[in-house]
Amino acid sequence: MNLDDKRKVKIGIGIAAFAVLLYLGLQNMDVVARTVRFMLGLFSPFIVGVCIAFVLNLLMNFLEKHVFFFLNRRKLPKWEKIRRPVSIVLTLVIFLGLMALLIYFLIPMLRESVMTLWGNLPGYAANLERWANRFLAPFNLSADLAETLSQFVYQFSDSILKYLTESMPKIFETATNIASGIFNAITGFIISVYFLAGKEKLVRNLKRSGYAFLPRKAADYLCHVYHLVNDRFTGFVSGQLTEAFILGLICFVGMKIIGAFLGSGWEQYALLISTMIGLTNIIPIIGPILGTIPGALIMLMVDPVQAVLFVIYIVVLQQIESNFIYPRVVGTSVGLPGLWVLAAVLIGGNLFGLAGIVLGVPALSVIYVLFREAVEHRLKERQLKV
Repeated sequence: MNLDDKRKVKIGIGIAAFAVLLYLGLQNMDVVARTVRFMLGLFSPFIVGVCIAFVLNLLMNFLEKHVFFFLNRRKLPKWEKIRRPVSIVLTLVIFLGLMALLIYFLIPMLRESVMTLWGNLPGYAANLERWANRFLAPFNLSADLAETLSQFVYQFSDSILKYLTESMPKIFETATNIASGIFNAITGFIISVYFLAGKEKLVRNLKRSGYAFLPRKAADYLCHVYHLVNDRFTGFVSGQLTEAFILGLICFVGMKIIGAFLGSGWEQYALLISTMIGLTNIIPIIGPILGTIPGALIMLMVDPVQAVLFVIYIVVLQQIESNFIYPRVVGTSVGLPGLWVLAAVLIGGNLFGLAGIVLGVPALSVIYVLFREAVEHRLKERQLKV
């Protein structure tokens, strides 16, 4: 058996083994999902640390390359030693300072909006009742039917109270998960500092290990995959954060301007609703919907007509965002067709929850590019043009 035949046999065995593993995985998706969730939970502080490091690395690179560029050109030995620690300290100071400013200014304003909403609930309920009476008056509903509707509302409220009572264990579990999330976030933040401090050394050691134990082509391919993953995830994270901020700001300014003419809740809840719109827009596809629903409910309590106008306003805003802001801010950093973006959100959300929804798009983008490159390589090998 010559070398070419041996290579074909190895490829055939590899394909057969992959097919068997894929079949077993598809037949036991619940087991695979539980295993992956367990592994993600086990390494969640490190995963959170990597995610935070991705965000902080954007600011740190900006400081090193643009703020301290004049010192970099002089090739000072002392500066070469302290450049990274200084950049990390400044990155942390700027990041924590921005968080402190947001908390200092945003939280009281949000609290005021929520308290205003809570205090006006009785009046909003009366507005809804009057609006419903005006809407139902032309239909000449009988007293019995009105009584039936009242009983339905009462039973519905009673069902909600019963559900909340029975949900106490779930509420406790949710509180436990939140506490665990806070612990993972703090631990991940500390880990991210270590990643930033030694990222070049870490990458270099991984690269050396790859070339030491893998064939040259496989090691080259892994380096290519690393650069692709780094570019896609960095572009996606920076683009989504920038876009979310721009959209939230435009929504806030627009609601303030509209509120000057329409009044009602447009000005009162501009900050609260704009914050929800901006934060949820980080989530692809379903984020705008998640942000619009609570905003529409708040405006519904103010005035049903205003709620309809608010939904129209958000739809127009989303069209501007989809056609002008997103292509220019995020651009081709994701590089996925719309159908695949939707698939990434659905699959990622089902497997890994919110993290899967957010990170599923850049992850599938990497897989999509690698598969496209493999197809192009195979077609070139077979000298086919399709």
